[in-house]
Amino acid sequence: MVILEVMPQSLKTMLLWQQGQLLLEKYTWARIRLSAQVQLSLKTYLNRRLLQAFPHVFYEEELMKKIGILTFHWADNYGAVLQSYALRRYLSQNGYNAEVVNYRCKYPARIYEPFYFQANSINQSLQGLLRCTYNFPNWVLKRCAFNKFRKKIGISDHVYTKQELLNEQYDYDVLIAGSDQVWNVEIVGDDINIYSLSFVKKTSAISYAASSGELDIQHNETDRHLVDDVARLGSISVREKSTKEYLETNLGKLINLSADPTMLLTKTEWEQLAESVHRVNGRYLFVYCISYDKHLIDTVRKISREKNLKIVVCGKIKELKGEAIQFTYAAPEQFLNLVKYASFIVATSYHATVFSTIFQKQFVVLLPSYASNRISDFCESLGLSNRCIHDISEVDTLLEQEIMYDEAIHKKMDIVAESKCYLQKALEGTQFERK
Repeated sequence: MVILEVMPQSLKTMLLWQQGQLLLEKYTWARIRLSAQVQLSLKTYLNRRLLQAFPHVFYEEELMKKIGILTFHWADNYGAVLQSYALRRYLSQNGYNAEVVNYRCKYPARIYEPFYFQANSINQSLQGLLRCTYNFPNWVLKRCAFNKFRKKIGISDHVYTKQELLNEQYDYDVLIAGSDQVWNVEIVGDDINIYSLSFVKKTSAISYAASSGELDIQHNETDRHLVDDVARLGSISVREKSTKEYLETNLGKLINLSADPTMLLTKTEWEQLAESVHRVNGRYLFVYCISYDKHLIDTVRKISREKNLKIVVCGKIKELKGEAIQFTYAAPEQFLNLVKYASFIVATSYHATVFSTIFQKQFVVLLPSYASNRISDFCESLGLSNRCIHDISEVDTLLEQEIMYDEAIHKKMDIVAESKCYLQKALEGTQFERK
């Protein structure tokens, strides 16, 4: 990506290089102000042409910064793997040599293992063991489905240890922390120093759409260390407005608010993935929830009845056994397919909400009791705050109000454009030695 700046003088006489220079000069003479995205596209195009014309002179890895992305690709969670896929794909499409750093965060990874459960008594332990044993075949199928999708993400072949990262034993020019909840201390635990990139000294370090829990530097020492480490990053980008406001107040510097990586790709790109699996026939209400309670069950049944929709669940809700089609080990592509073809969606999940808007579906979000700011901030950014509810009493009004996506699409386009501009400037403008 830096070839326009470092091209040797002796090669500038080459016809292709001259054509590229004339093209850029033409815009300069016309005093046309190119957007950051157009400049990036021109540079990428010229670099590719040079590679094709002079393969013995240039090597692709020499033309592009090598970028490592530290995120939650290892989780058997739809949002985690899809946002990992999206950020790596977007960067690669724009001429960067990017890959997800194959590092596995040990603290939260255990919740995705087959025999993970919490128990406070021998009786609860026995129940948990029996439940996990019963669900083990589905766990195997789901793990296989996620591992198959992970091959599409672009993950480093080398599996990094924590010590290797702390010793900077890698060949990346830039490390990116994000997206997802990489700054949530309750999730990453002792690995917070990895995801805050506090160990980086020899190369560049930035964040993109990083998400955190509720920060409290006054009473939480770990949060205080996290904020201090974040202050040292070359460029800072977060996903939630609440995180942005908190960091700006405590750091006294500009914090960029960026779109979730899944929004960087087009609807068409996601549809291509969704179409790789078979769809559910007929009209249906799609349900995806991280956790659920009686309010969610009642809401699902009410919407299903009033809209005459069959119920399709991604995951397992035992209370809906016999009432719903349940995909207990759906691949990420199947998740996308279920969202794409749904007539209505009920969710408690951040990424189910994001994809509801990407596919422009009618939806309602039952805000969870914890970390609900992630969803409410997102909906507010698109002018869809009214789609967030707390209980069934609010459903009737929403069923009568169809989402008109024109305004939301324009707001999304603005957010995505600013996010792409941030990424381009952060990656092209970062200094290779941190101060």
